[in-house]
Amino acid sequence: MSGANRDNRKTVVKSLRFPETLVRTLEEEGAESGVPVNAVVASVLDHYFRWTSKTHDLGLVSIHKPVFVKMIEELDDETLAHLGREDLASSWKDMAKFWFGDSSAESMLKFLSSRAKCEVEERPRATRGMNEYTILIHHDFGPKWSIVLRGALQEVIKSSFHSESHVSAGASVVTGRFRTSEGHSSSQTPPHEIIHHSSD
Repeated sequence: MSGANRDNRKTVVKSLRFPETLVRTLEEEGAESGVPVNAVVASVLDHYFRWTSKTHDLGLVSIHKPVFVKMIEELDDETLAHLGREDLASSWKDMAKFWFGDSSAESMLKFLSSRAKCEVEERPRATRGMNEYTILIHHDFGPKWSIVLRGALQEVIKSSFHSESHVSAGASVVTGRFRTSEGHSSSQTPPHEIIHHSSD
């Protein structure tokens, strides 16, 4: 286990004061989710520091989901594919650089892992076995958004992993498969997950 993973598992006892209304909200959320209040607080703070606090610096804005879906549905497939290749892929690279210093393969996997832990509407998952990667992105934005994601994933795999890929798009999932020659894992290494969902 790496030092960073060990640090993430360490806990520190702190005494904090919360308004009674907030405590009740935390308790209700914990009861509904079936987790301790401490876990709810840790999850909220983790989400804030990983994602919410960075949104302004990254130029991200919130938009009502039905409005966003409607906007996407108004665009033709060619425009959507271009949006993915040029704009969304560039945005992913910028965010990887912002958090992890560059847009290398390792940094992109770290970025996607952060998205998996913080996002509800997009849920990336990646596995690696031998010298082959599989990246899946499940989402709730409809088939038009799959076209955008397919373009973005193709571009990121090409530029960050320096590999050609086969990327397929379904109504709510995009799957990218590609091989590398970097020797990250040997033929004796079984496939394993390298991006985990927040609920895992």
